[in-house]
Amino acid sequence: MNDRSHSNFVRRTLYALKRQYGVLVSVHKILDTETKYTTGAKTVTKETYSVRRAIMLPVEAKRVVEQGIAHLSANKMFVSQAGFDQEKALFIFDARDLPKDFQFALNDFVVVDDGYYCVTEVDEYEYDSGWIIKTHLVKGADLEETP
Repeated sequence: MNDRSHSNFVRRTLYALKRQYGVLVSVHKILDTETKYTTGAKTVTKETYSVRRAIMLPVEAKRVVEQGIAHLSANKMFVSQAGFDQEKALFIFDARDLPKDFQFALNDFVVVDDGYYCVTEVDEYEYDSGWIIKTHLVKGADLEETP
């Protein structure tokens, strides 16, 4: 398969996925943060891009358990599986849906239906045709207060 037909195949596949799994999202790109050390006030400069059909693949929910040795030694008679839920989602963005010079960074985040997803991993498609973004859901995040 030559480069042109391969590129067209990727575009057709992205289009089909956008039709089937496409959701309205907003991508928030953090440009700068500034903290006034005298008052503790934090100023965040960010850009927001709206994407009509970003591909959101089904969410994978896992129970993540974090127990330290201090917890185990203090509670020898009481062994529990205390933990917190962490939901992960995979987004695929078509490069044509974002500005030409756009690049994802690990401090960016994606908002879907009031769900705040932090970017944890960024992979680029071949021929600069898009990005595969791995994220995790942050529950209870205030979009105005969170960078």
